[in-house]
Amino acid sequence: MPKAPGTLAKLTRPRLYASVKRARLFKLLDRRERTPIVWVSGPPGSGKTTLVASYMETRNARTYWFQVDEGDRDPATFFHYLGALAKQSKSRKRTPLPVLSADYLPDLAGFTRRYFRELFARLGDEAVLVLDNCQDAAGESFHQILREACKQIPSNGQIIVLSRVMPPTELSRELTNGGLQLLTWSELRLSDIEAMAIANANARLTASQATKLNQQCDGWVGGLVLLLAHAQHDAHSEQTRGFQTKEALFNYFAEEVFLRAAAATRQLLLRTALFPNTTVAMAVSITGDETAGAILSTLYNKQYFIERKIEGELTFQYHDLFREFLLRRLSEEENPAQLAALRQRAAAILEGAGQVSEAVDLFKRTQDWPSIARLIRAHAEALLGQGRWQTLNAWLNGMPEHLIDDDPWLLFWRASAQIPIDVNAACELVKRAYQAFVTTQDEAGQFYALSNAVGLVYMLDEAATRRKPRRCSRVE
Repeated sequence: MPKAPGTLAKLTRPRLYASVKRARLFKLLDRRERTPIVWVSGPPGSGKTTLVASYMETRNARTYWFQVDEGDRDPATFFHYLGALAKQSKSRKRTPLPVLSADYLPDLAGFTRRYFRELFARLGDEAVLVLDNCQDAAGESFHQILREACKQIPSNGQIIVLSRVMPPTELSRELTNGGLQLLTWSELRLSDIEAMAIANANARLTASQATKLNQQCDGWVGGLVLLLAHAQHDAHSEQTRGFQTKEALFNYFAEEVFLRAAAATRQLLLRTALFPNTTVAMAVSITGDETAGAILSTLYNKQYFIERKIEGELTFQYHDLFREFLLRRLSEEENPAQLAALRQRAAAILEGAGQVSEAVDLFKRTQDWPSIARLIRAHAEALLGQGRWQTLNAWLNGMPEHLIDDDPWLLFWRASAQIPIDVNAACELVKRAYQAFVTTQDEAGQFYALSNAVGLVYMLDEAATRRKPRRCSRVE
């Protein structure tokens, strides 16, 4: 598959605009410089990403940035993109890092250790690997990978984890022996001095006004930026005092910002929220507005809940909570038919941009099963070659069974994705696929199915030496 703009954004350190250097926290990070693992934990909008990105930029550290997302719950997907990240290094080794195939799954810990030893050898001894938004991939497999990866950090290297949650129990040993240091919400909260610096960068306020705003949002960076956007109009408004949660404060002011924006800006915000991240070309395509790039840049320069990344192609990404607000607003403003049409259009744009998994997610929202089937047929072989059978299963899950039963290739790819999970189930599926290929006179399909059947029978023969499972009938 071609390398997509989404891949570049995922592996790019956020570009900063007029960010305030938080010297107090820089000193804490300096003290922890020799600690193998630093875990930065705080709620959405607490400034985790900006803090670490500005620190790395100020210290001129050799940094490799990996933005974790839900797709990385599939370990093979996580390792696949780490392999792409390794290509950014100056290492002379250009051979691809190993693929997590099904053969390695019984010893995921061992594979992880070998992989990260080779990864750090390529990144360099003093490299810092930043894993952002780790809460999105949280789970037993991901936590096991983190634990084993942390054991392979070279003496001058470091992994910095950014997450909304505290470290999992899998890292308890590192936490107790001093190998993992925490930077938590209590430390991330803005001091009055920091709030004043941010206020002066965005609006001209007195020290007293900045302090009041900081107290109002309890040191929350996201809340302060929202309050500053309205400071000249209603900084002391009684309306803001009734909100008890950060989410409510965020939603209220996000709506205020949204309603005060020009019509073209509102349309762009709503439609581009359908994308996990958007390039200028994608924004123009979904809105039909040639000025979309200029609007996005203006929003970024005003620090309105948007990040910008530049590598290969300019990419923008909304703050998670702001995107949630926009998607909810879009559902409220569009009738079901219009919303479905927009999702269809956005899915097609994502597919064209190479963000296929994201396209599948949107096609599922509209129950466009033919498009999902087409993408499975086009990409299943490549996914399995990358060891990403869990991703393929996720694409297949939710599809109406009769559509899979009626498509020999979907049956075949489901069989292939089931091999690491249930060999007997895979046998039955590949047998049905072969029979369907015979009926449709698809000789290529017959060859693929027979090849899989032979391999499955061999696997069961090997297993028979240890136990006596129900045998898979050979394909006639």
